[in-house]
Amino acid sequence: MLLCTISAPAQIIGPPPQAPVQLPVFTNVQPEANYFTAVVPQYNFSYGPDPQQPDLPASGLWSFYMPIQVTNTTPGWTTGEYGIGGLEDTFYYEPSYTAGGTPAGGCSWNLTYDSPPYWYYDGGTITNNQYEVLSGPILRNEAAIGSVYQSASEQVPGSERKLAGFAAIAAWNPSVYTSPPNLIGAIYFASDSCYSGDAEYGYAHYNYYDPPVNQFYFYNYSNCSAPSGQPDSFSCYLSQNQTQAQAQCSAAVNLPTLAPNSKGTDWYFWYAYIDRNPPPPDGNGHWVFKAGLIDPYSAASTWSCTGDPLGVPTFPVSTCPQISSVSYQCDTAFPIAQLYGALGSVTAGISNVSNTPPSGRVNPMLQMRQLYIMQP
Repeated sequence: MLLCTISAPAQIIGPPPQAPVQLPVFTNVQPEANYFTAVVPQYNFSYGPDPQQPDLPASGLWSFYMPIQVTNTTPGWTTGEYGIGGLEDTFYYEPSYTAGGTPAGGCSWNLTYDSPPYWYYDGGTITNNQYEVLSGPILRNEAAIGSVYQSASEQVPGSERKLAGFAAIAAWNPSVYTSPPNLIGAIYFASDSCYSGDAEYGYAHYNYYDPPVNQFYFYNYSNCSAPSGQPDSFSCYLSQNQTQAQAQCSAAVNLPTLAPNSKGTDWYFWYAYIDRNPPPPDGNGHWVFKAGLIDPYSAASTWSCTGDPLGVPTFPVSTCPQISSVSYQCDTAFPIAQLYGALGSVTAGISNVSNTPPSGRVNPMLQMRQLYIMQP
């Protein structure tokens, strides 16, 4: 077992702030105020959870504990999302790449709600060292816990409310784990809630850095890889005839290290939405991301950023204070205009990407008081 080195085992201090039903936001897309509106996630998922994991939510507070581990015999519980109707699932490292396979929940490969891109798998001698198209259920191989607000109508029923942004009153535990397992927390929009080649934007939290790193990012073709020719590898293609290989394309900015808010706690209002720059001659007319953090007690802006997927750099220091950033580079443009008013999902949760039990756990790793959406 890999042990974790823990420093500064601080807990999230104090009760959560009040959560208003609506918060105004002003954009360039429309002259009148828009609003972040409070919503309740309809679905929860929990794979290999901590034995002390509370129900989601409990008394109007979502507390996410570090997920532990899944193996080929580990059952998980859900309420929708991956396992329809709270059915128990079993998790396997081996993917299903032909018709049939072992049922493992509500997400399946290469259906209308999550393709293109199309996913293929090289099973070594099992597939004659060739990539074969995946079918059947998507099998999960890492511990995870989360809550999902679903607006899309597939793969599980959603509200069918079109989205232009999201926000959350949330707090990350400031504790540091400087060795594996790698635990990644996130609050983000995804164009499909199977997270298989989707477009995403949102926040990630990495507590294996000292101090922890908070990041705003956006992806296209999430989790995709180009074909490597190695056994037990996946690849994505934009066409079903395997002529357009596609790896994940991404951009990200690491926020400056966060200080406690005006009450000395770690609660912030985290927001991200899609806006449009003014047309020439006042601007370039590009669709952009507006992201930021607000102190929920003083209403003071702690950090704000404008990211332009067509810009070079994507995150200029002049409009986006940062420790570092990576600009978007891809053969295809990021579909930001199509995401304005898109259906999809907003997820808050944690993944144990090493799938190794963390020792000396300091929980909850993430707390959320309220989730919000912004409509066009």
